[in-house]
Amino acid sequence: ETEADFNIFLNGPDAVVVTSGSAGGDAYVLNEIPVGIAIFDVEATGLVGKTPLIVIGGPCVNTVASTLMGDPEDCTAGFTQGKGMIKYYDSDMAVLVAGHGGPDTTGASRILAEAGYGSRTLSGDEVEVIVTDLENLEVKTVA
Repeated sequence: ETEADFNIFLNGPDAVVVTSGSAGGDAYVLNEIPVGIAIFDVEATGLVGKTPLIVIGGPCVNTVASTLMGDPEDCTAGFTQGKGMIKYYDSDMAVLVAGHGGPDTTGASRILAEAGYGSRTLSGDEVEVIVTDLENLEVKTVA
């Protein structure tokens, strides 16, 4: 019956949180996310093949992606503007989500998220995501 505003803030595990309330307002910490859900590539290098990983970004920007792809000399090899990829590396227990650039990687990430929520089905070890724009995404299984 009344309007409410909510402010949500995300912070790292070592952050110091100082809260203050205003007339009748309070700050609460809800659903604290445990450390280890999201880490940088340099922190994950030793985890490849030991723990399941979702690796975001191609070999030009992510050292774990580079390792998964065999440390290619040309980090852009195999990537085309307007296309993203989702590839499962069974022996490394890793899923790679990458694209030629940021929008292509974002498009592929959205497809993986839709699959995670059950609104999309993916099959095979690799799919190609055609990214016309972030509202028009097409998925093709790679043979």
